[in-house]
Amino acid sequence: MQPVCYAADDWFTPDARPPTVGGIPAAITAAGLCGLAWPLAGDDGCAPLREIAAALDRTNLKLVAVEWRMDIHSAAPDPRVDEVLRLLAGRETLLDVTLVSTSPHDAPSAPRGDRRAAALLTDLLDRAEPLGVPLSLSPRHGCWLARTEDAVRLGMRLNRAALGTTFHLTDWRQADGDMLDARLDIAIPRLANVTLDDAGDATRLVQRLLTAGYAGPIGLQKSVDTPIHDWTGSLRAASSAYSGLVTRARR
Repeated sequence: MQPVCYAADDWFTPDARPPTVGGIPAAITAAGLCGLAWPLAGDDGCAPLREIAAALDRTNLKLVAVEWRMDIHSAAPDPRVDEVLRLLAGRETLLDVTLVSTSPHDAPSAPRGDRRAAALLTDLLDRAEPLGVPLSLSPRHGCWLARTEDAVRLGMRLNRAALGTTFHLTDWRQADGDMLDARLDIAIPRLANVTLDDAGDATRLVQRLLTAGYAGPIGLQKSVDTPIHDWTGSLRAASSAYSGLVTRARR
């Protein structure tokens, strides 16, 4: 089975997305994608997420993932947690969690934060699992959860079936761009989500995913030089570029 493709969250950051959500579903459909991932910004309420979810429902598109950054140094859980989980219940939407720390003592990838991260995730999983909302650990360059091995380490510590791992090709490249195969080897058993661009090493990534039989979602990322005025055309171009990637990967 070939993975389903969606528009990754970087198409929908406040400075990149169209001014209204009304035209988004038509653009997603025109690009031949199954849906999108939506970033839940730190200062957003739940209204934008609710609006895009309703727009996707009307057009039979999927809210594939919600991208959320959570602070392991915070003394209290985000007050939006329960509302977001209720909104995602029954949708098969992945809650993609990136862990950050506002403590100056928590360097990226530092294991000293593992205990606090595990406590945050345990609480979140305990709330999400009864509602059928799966979670995935989403390493991002510069964040506390920065590398694939950090996500795998935490996943093994918690050992929860509803907790997967996400692999972001651009963040792997920004971190060091090293040991792609080795990092995929440890990620694939828990792999729940992948995002990629159309750079050269994307072909190798797709080859590995196809060989491993990965059938989960693949998010197509926006090129850093994508012109905002041609958002719809650029989304179609990203979808076309991915088709070319798959063709090359199958050779």
